[in-house]
Formats: sequence, structure tokens, C-alpha cells
Amino acid sequence: MKHDRGPLCSRLMYKSVDSYAANYGPVYNHRPVVAIFYFVYIIIIAFFMVNIFVGFVIVTFQNEGEQEYRNCELDKNQVFSALPAQCCCI
Repeated sequence: MKHDRGPLCSRLMYKSVDSYAANYGPVYNHRPVVAIFYFVYIIIIAFFMVNIFVGFVIVTFQNEGEQEYRNCELDKNQVFSALPAQCCCI
């Protein structure tokens, strides 16, 4: 089966799955383990990219929150403990 259409990554996956040995032609679905490797690799890379993005957003929000207390004599923990306690009365 010829896999000439589609994105480059899928064509590369099909060619590597069909590869047999040096100086030999392709054998259809000779190494299906390679396809599993590609799928696991894509999932792991996507997880780490999302993880880096979320970490960057969290660090940015922390820095913005700390700038709010920069000109204050108290640190942010002292400011939160100095706020009056709110109680819910029924």
C-alpha cells in the first residue's frame, strides 16, 4: 500500500513502520511497534508542552501578585493575617 498523501509526519510514520532492512524494499506493516512509539512520543511531548505553559502562567500570576505588596512595609502573609476575620452569621 502506498502512503503518498497526508502530512509529512504520517508519511514518515508509515515509511518507518514499513521499513525492513538496508538494501531491501519496504514490507507492509513490518514493525508496528514503531507506530506505538510515535503515538506515545506525541502524547508525552504534548503533556510537557502544556505543563510548561501552565507553569509559566502560574509564575507570571505569582509575580504580579507580589508586585502589589512591593511598596508595603508588611509582607503578604502579614497583610493577610492583619485583615479582619469575616464571620458568617445565620
